[in-house]
Amino acid sequence: METKNIILAGYGVVGSKLLPLLQSRSYVNVMYGIDPVEEKRKRLDRLGVSSYKRIEDIPKKHTKDINVVVDCSTKGEGRKNKVIYERMSLPAIFQSGEEISLAPLYFPEKYQSDNTSLYLRICTCSGISTMRILSALEKLSRPISVRGHHYKINNEDRMIDTNYTSGKEIEQLFDIPARISRLYLRGESKNGYVYASNMQISLKDRIPERNLIEALSQGRNIRIVRDGLDTLTSVERHSDIEIVEESIQSHGRSLELMSLCYPPEVDFPEILMAIKLF
Repeated sequence: METKNIILAGYGVVGSKLLPLLQSRSYVNVMYGIDPVEEKRKRLDRLGVSSYKRIEDIPKKHTKDINVVVDCSTKGEGRKNKVIYERMSLPAIFQSGEEISLAPLYFPEKYQSDNTSLYLRICTCSGISTMRILSALEKLSRPISVRGHHYKINNEDRMIDTNYTSGKEIEQLFDIPARISRLYLRGESKNGYVYASNMQISLKDRIPERNLIEALSQGRNIRIVRDGLDTLTSVERHSDIEIVEESIQSHGRSLELMSLCYPPEVDFPEILMAIKLF
């Protein structure tokens, strides 16, 4: 596979965790890193990535070899950055914190490339985790609706988001009614943030429970795990979602289950797959 030359724009929560993964892939060459904070630029330099305060500071003769910008900037900066990328004729991949209308949504199983889109937006963490489940189930029966609650430990003064963005993403990509509520649990995890979800999915056809478990276990970046996980302290963080086997219950044409995912790591397989498109 041809090498993809990229610019990593933003070295914060997402960018700092994503960089080691990018550097471990033989087909990815992180040529430049962008961050307004001097100390972060020094860290990038120490990791072998030439850094700049602004993307416009990179000499123009060097940007012509860039395949794509992976934008990991602070939430809400994507709209302003896109204007700059368009001016510089640079394609870009934006993260899930940006508004849903910024660029076409990217989820591998539902993305149909027409080779014309220069910009993509990765789906939300809770959206990705739900979509992986829906994609695995589609091999047996077409999902016809989904409703879920995603719980997140949070130390901010927030309580609930009803009809969260991930529901809109699912409706757009799977063409089914979807409603995802996000509830915040007061506190802070010693192992980083974890989403715990409770999902109710309606299916077109009745599926035996043993077939459900088999289909889910074969899904992309999905693990079937036993109950009793300590998500706050000892669980290894990774990009797979974890479905608790004991929670899988089939009620005719409806399914209930509980799952865990780890943001932002859950987004990383999608980011790597999106890079290959440019």
